[in-house]
Amino acid sequence: MPRRAVLIIACVVSLIFLAGCMEEKVSYTYGTVGKVEVRGDVDKITILNYSVESVIYKNYTMQMVKGFVYHDKTHRYEIRGIARNIAGENISKAKICVTFYRQESKMLKPLVSKCHIKQKISPNETWTFKVKYLFSDPGFGKVDKIDFWVEVS
Repeated sequence: MPRRAVLIIACVVSLIFLAGCMEEKVSYTYGTVGKVEVRGDVDKITILNYSVESVIYKNYTMQMVKGFVYHDKTHRYEIRGIARNIAGENISKAKICVTFYRQESKMLKPLVSKCHIKQKISPNETWTFKVKYLFSDPGFGKVDKIDFWVEVS
């Protein structure tokens, strides 16, 4: 086997090995629907807590209900929470995304991801975030699970 081919194979095997050694950072937060995974830059941003509310319109009256409640009068889901910069330095931009899932057979189907963006965050600063999933958004319906993704730039 030519020397170049051996070198290429060695590089590919090394990259595969290194990719397997890299662990995805995961933390957890607790709120209205229990323990939820947080992935991404969890060493820079932490989600302190969150809540889930369903907004339902009945007879022209708005009703807020804790958790995911779905029927033909459900207008939207609102996820609210508190996040903190734990990076120890200024962050120019933080993005907090929520992915909504529905259980179908034995699989969780991702429905949509919605994000909140905050700019210019000081060390140890806390802030509130809100994400809305509207009835007019693709895939709106019953939600069985959510998770969070945090990203800084």
